[in-house]
Amino acid sequence: MARMLRLPEVVGKLIIGLKLGNVFAFTGWDFFDFLRTMPFVKMVSYFGTLILLFTAGLNTDLRALLRVGTSSLLVCLGGIIVPAGLGLMVGHFLLPDTSSGTKLLLAIILCNSSTGLLLAVLSELKAINTLEGRVIAGAVILTEIVVILTFGVVSEFAARGGVSLMGMSVSFGIAITLVIISLITILRYGEKFGNFLTRRMTEGVNIPIVVILSLLLAFMFGSVGLHTVIGAFIAGLFLRNVKLRNSDNGEHRTVESFIRPFYMLLVPILFVRVGAQVEMKSFLNMEAVSLGLAITGAAVIGKIFCSVCPIEKGINRLAIGIGMATKMEGTLILAGIGRDIGMLNDAVFSSVIIVIVLTSRICPSLLRLSLRKQGVHRKGLHIAAEKKELEEVTLN
Repeated sequence: MARMLRLPEVVGKLIIGLKLGNVFAFTGWDFFDFLRTMPFVKMVSYFGTLILLFTAGLNTDLRALLRVGTSSLLVCLGGIIVPAGLGLMVGHFLLPDTSSGTKLLLAIILCNSSTGLLLAVLSELKAINTLEGRVIAGAVILTEIVVILTFGVVSEFAARGGVSLMGMSVSFGIAITLVIISLITILRYGEKFGNFLTRRMTEGVNIPIVVILSLLLAFMFGSVGLHTVIGAFIAGLFLRNVKLRNSDNGEHRTVESFIRPFYMLLVPILFVRVGAQVEMKSFLNMEAVSLGLAITGAAVIGKIFCSVCPIEKGINRLAIGIGMATKMEGTLILAGIGRDIGMLNDAVFSSVIIVIVLTSRICPSLLRLSLRKQGVHRKGLHIAAEKKELEEVTLN
């Protein structure tokens, strides 16, 4: 149904979870309450989160990311600093009674952009290799790394009941050091390690190595104060060159092809469970609705600031700002984690869902319109240039 309405499929899963989780509120039937309360469902959705970030790492080319240039870095920084500042202002004025940890988490969540949805739209429009497409792709991946890293540090301190500047600085330094060491290791040895496992090991040996290494990295990053999803993302970056060789016929397949069935099973459960956490009654609360609209405005206006960040001439700045304002799966995951650790109450969580629904529906459509208009304009300039050249040749 979501695809028929030209909505992302994730929105459909979110809405299904929202409806099932609120059946009791409208009918008094509590059959689907297990989506909110059952520990097994929470555990399954947790593994869905790990698989989702692991898959994102498998699809991220770290070397290409380092070649995207200064504009992607500037767009990333602009898309973090301004939304974070506006988010803190919204939290200060509209959430005066909440803790500083909740306000910080809300500001960090507003900095995120939708990597999967944006790359899908750019691929659909055949704009992934355009100047705008490269800048957006690089910026959104950098943003995801920075946001996940910052969220992991802040969420741990906030869940403990306070935010110590000194303690958070030390943890952030340790986390940054660990991430830098991991990225250097991936750049130097990731491809060699992948080729070694591909040539020397069969599928029956490689699969346990992939699973154990992924869980080990998730545990290691969780043990230093970060969220385990960062370890899953780093594991995906490290294992993206591994191929699984069948011992019977010698054919190779990617790690993603092995992960895909688990992805198709567990990730929808994750999104349905997150949707089920939303209290429909909170949408009837004008405070929650006004907070959701204010947060949406802060998120969109903050990301539109990205339009002034690229340094290239002739680039479609509006398309970059609109694209970076899109929010979907990453924001949903962070909001769900914040809800699970008790840092986001019903009103704030429902407000974040409003942001996701609005931006995931409106921003991709505006991005399509902006890029298509630019494509028509550039095509017209190209035809005019060819016509002028032909006239000059004819005169000569």
